[in-house]
Amino acid sequence: MTFKITASGSGLTQTDVYHFDHERMSAEDKVLFNKIVSEQTLAGRLAAIECDSIATLSVAGLPTGPAAYECGFANDPWAIVKHRGFAPDSKEGFAARMLGHIIFVRENLEDGDHERAAMLMFFLGVIWSASSIKERHGSNSRPKEPARKKDRDVEMAREFQRRRDIGTQQSASALKADIGAKQTRPLRRSSAIAAINRGLKILSS
Repeated sequence: MTFKITASGSGLTQTDVYHFDHERMSAEDKVLFNKIVSEQTLAGRLAAIECDSIATLSVAGLPTGPAAYECGFANDPWAIVKHRGFAPDSKEGFAARMLGHIIFVRENLEDGDHERAAMLMFFLGVIWSASSIKERHGSNSRPKEPARKKDRDVEMAREFQRRRDIGTQQSASALKADIGAKQTRPLRRSSAIAAINRGLKILSS
């Protein structure tokens, strides 16, 4: 191996440090080395954060085009991400916010407003640092229960009530499991029971 990785610091501020043996560097290590060097430039850092953010949003099935993340306020969590049930400090929320900042940084660089670009880069760095800390040390930020899941639970609960009212020899648990198994995305017994119980609670409120 022509490079090794060691840890610098500890706790929340611990980072990885790459050590390269330039005289014996393999072709693969040269690619990695050139990538790391290129990312230290402003354009390279923006591109690296942008690529990571787009990858995160793609996995979540969220839009990655710049038009989806343009807004008038840099701290807005972006309606489209919030609408899908993701919190501003989830990895998806962080990714969307960083994409928005990158748009503004590039616009100000093109306009020659380097002072404002530097300020936006500072706030981009704050968000990037927060996302890194959350990824390393925070709990997983699961999306909030989307509205469509609540709708599914209510529909399943109504089906349970309908079939129970017309009469069935199945126990309540067996009936709930049967309804869950017939969903477009079949649910396991325990998941079906929990979903219908949630739906019944909504209907009774």
